[in-house]
Amino acid sequence: MILLSPASEGALTDRVRQLQIRDSEYTLEKLRYEISETQAKVLDLKAIRGQDRTKLYFCRFPPIFRLIILDDCLFMNTYEEGLHGHASPMYRIDRVIDRREGKLSLYDSFFKYFENIEKNSDLQT
Repeated sequence: MILLSPASEGALTDRVRQLQIRDSEYTLEKLRYEISETQAKVLDLKAIRGQDRTKLYFCRFPPIFRLIILDDCLFMNTYEEGLHGHASPMYRIDRVIDRREGKLSLYDSFFKYFENIEKNSDLQT
């Protein structure tokens, strides 16, 4: 999982400004709290699934897409201005198993996007 880094002051401030479009009372402290709560849940999941299967990264820039990748499918939605990721429509994208030439896979494109963000993020313990 990749989360916005709680240490990325500029990115956090930008995201708070976006969320304040709908909720003028939303604060930087609230966003940091929500990130820490998500981090705690990922650590719980890591304890259940094992260290090698669950990893948490912090990126230094606001992500555009919210991606949940599970084996042969992924779920995608966007971080829109004024909306939390969980409040925007979610789409299921199945992996294309047929690898013949000409077969395109949106799953593979998002997976590569995720890997690129992962390479440019900080792994948490």
